[in-house]
Amino acid sequence: MKKNEKITVIITTFNSETSFKKLWETLPLKKIDNVIVINGGNEYKSSYKTNNDQIIWIQHTDRHNIAYARNEGLRIAQQIGNTHIFLMEDD
Repeated sequence: MKKNEKITVIITTFNSETSFKKLWETLPLKKIDNVIVINGGNEYKSSYKTNNDQIIWIQHTDRHNIAYARNEGLRIAQQIGNTHIFLMEDD
């Protein structure tokens, strides 16, 4: 991968902290430049960090569908300038 390329992972989640934690523990965080998490459910009790603090956590207070959450993540990823974007769900 070229030096000026950036990797962003967008994770959508909804009231499934157990599944989210399992997914989080498998991410190769040293290779990811930015992580965007969109949580459409209740707030999670644990705190999730990256090595370089490049996590954007969006906590919705209103219910939205999965397409809305993904599109929001994609807009943010484009705004911060990424060349590779991966969409994931925790289930």
